[in-house]
Amino acid sequence: EGKQGHVKCACVSCKRWRDVVDGRQAFVCSTIKKQKQRMYEVFTKEHVARLAAYFRKRARRVSGDEGNTGGNTYGNTNRPLQVLELGAGNGLLRYSLTNAVAALDSREASAGGIAASGAPPKGHGFDSIGFPSVAFYATDVKPSVSFPDSVTTADAESAVRDSKLCGGSPPDVVLVCWHPMHCDWTQSVRAVPSVKEYVMVGETDFGICGAPWKTWGYFGDDGDGDGADDSHIPPTTPPYAEDGFTRHALPKMSSFQIGKTDEPWRKLRGTKTVSFRRRHG
Repeated sequence: EGKQGHVKCACVSCKRWRDVVDGRQAFVCSTIKKQKQRMYEVFTKEHVARLAAYFRKRARRVSGDEGNTGGNTYGNTNRPLQVLELGAGNGLLRYSLTNAVAALDSREASAGGIAASGAPPKGHGFDSIGFPSVAFYATDVKPSVSFPDSVTTADAESAVRDSKLCGGSPPDVVLVCWHPMHCDWTQSVRAVPSVKEYVMVGETDFGICGAPWKTWGYFGDDGDGDGADDSHIPPTTPPYAEDGFTRHALPKMSSFQIGKTDEPWRKLRGTKTVSFRRRHG
C-alpha cells in the first residue's frame, strides 16, 4: 500500500510494468522503435482489430441512416466514414487503425473480386461503401509524433469544428483515447451536428479520464470531478442524454484492453471502450 491509501504491489513484475508505462524503461513493439515514453493504453492487436472492424460496421450503419450516402450528409456516396481522433499523442492508434482497416478492406475486396480502391460496383452487396471504408484523422494540442504527418496540431474543441482536418468534410465519428482528467471535451463534440457517435477508450465513470458527471454521466461521490461529495444531490439526466445521445458498453472489445493502471495483480481491468450515439428523430 502506498501513500494516502493508494494500493500497489511491490513485486518485480508490477515494478517493471510501472517502469514501462511511466516511461522509465524502453518499450519495444513491431510498430515503433525502442523508446521510452509514457503510455496510458498499451494497444493490443486484438483490441485494435476489433475497433477497426467496429468502425467498418458503423460505416455501414451510418450509411443506412443517411440513405446510403456513406455517412456523408452532403451526398457523396463514395466518401469513407470520417473518424477524428482527439488528443492523439504520437499517432500510434490512428496509424494502427488505418492499417487494420486497410487489411480488412483488402480482404473483403479480394473476396468480391474488386480492387480495394474507389467504389464497389452497383449491386455488389457492399452497401454503397467504397474503399477505404473508414478514414482516420488525428489531432493533439502538443503532438509527440512518432509517425510523420499522422497528427495535426490543434486543440480538441477547435479540431472537432474544423472540417478541413477531415479531408474537407466534417467528422462523422470522434475517437478519444484516455481523455485528460478533470476536464470535458464531449460537450463540444456533441454540439457538432455532423457527429453521429463518439467512442471513448480508457477508464470510465470514476476513473482518471474526463470528469465523472460531465463526461460519463456517473453519479456518486466526486460525481462532478471536483473532489466534492455529491451523494446528497438528487441525480438528474446525464449531460450526454440531455444532448440526445445514448451510452453503449462494448465488452467484447474491452476484454482485450490493457491500460496504465492495469497492474498484473489486479483481477479486473480498468480501461474500457464505450460508444455514445446520437439518437435519431
